[in-house]
Amino acid sequence: EAIDETKEEKRPEMCKHWQRLGRCHFEENCRFQHPIDHIPVYKREKRTQNGKRSRLKVRNESKAMVFRHWLIDTFGDDYIRSGSGIIDVAGGKSELAYQFQNLNNIEATVIDPRPLVLESCRRKMEKGFYQKNDSFQKYNTHPAKDLRNPQHFRIFFETPVWNDDSIEDREEFLDAAYNRSLQVSWGNKGFSARDADEVDEDTSAWPRWDHIHSTLTNCSLIVGLHPDQATEYIVDFALYHRKPFAVIPCCTYSDEFPKRKHNGKPVKRWEDLIDYLVAKDPQHIRIAELNFEGKNKVVYWDPS
Repeated sequence: EAIDETKEEKRPEMCKHWQRLGRCHFEENCRFQHPIDHIPVYKREKRTQNGKRSRLKVRNESKAMVFRHWLIDTFGDDYIRSGSGIIDVAGGKSELAYQFQNLNNIEATVIDPRPLVLESCRRKMEKGFYQKNDSFQKYNTHPAKDLRNPQHFRIFFETPVWNDDSIEDREEFLDAAYNRSLQVSWGNKGFSARDADEVDEDTSAWPRWDHIHSTLTNCSLIVGLHPDQATEYIVDFALYHRKPFAVIPCCTYSDEFPKRKHNGKPVKRWEDLIDYLVAKDPQHIRIAELNFEGKNKVVYWDPS
């Protein structure tokens, strides 16, 4: 009797995103399995360490890309490209701005007192991370032949930067703001003062006042992906200048902003912060939920 030597076709493995989260950004274009009866990892019992429940770490790998896709769907590629382009506040890792700069040919500016971290962005671009799935292609509208870094203003984004009515000497204020940025470092608990012998001396991201003011007032859109202390300043700037904005709040830093109140109560929880921001213009500010793990609600406003 002849032996059937045909082998059963190997089934694709389970999608790692579906396995962890129960959802996948690639959706039907994913080449891996999405079994409907699978229980995501993050819904299972969390591991314990020393008898205590440990927190599952949030993966940041695709957050900037998901946010960029949503921004293009919501505001339009051509609109974001207008004026001086997009402002990314507290985007120290610069991935969102780097993607807009090199995948959409949209001028992007990062406002952050920290140095930009570009190595990971370059590696992903060179390895084709943003082009590896067909579902990404419609969002890569103008891929760059030569990679460019986004513009960087190395300052804290605070009210005097964009509403300078109370400033007597703008250049003196700006020099002080720049020097302040060199004297801080970023850790798990936010900004802290550097030791005297560790003060950063990099002054490469120190444009003058007229250029900063022109970039801000002519931007098409201002955004923040988990911008921490700068969250409310982004919303206030946008409402003051009638600019579209989109911000994904994360930590509340309630100790640093004790005057924040919503319905007469201090703003301490993430949910309170969302409600507090929406209350600044409840008729027009909206909320959307993005498809990634962790703090994924975007508060946005489009005056048009």
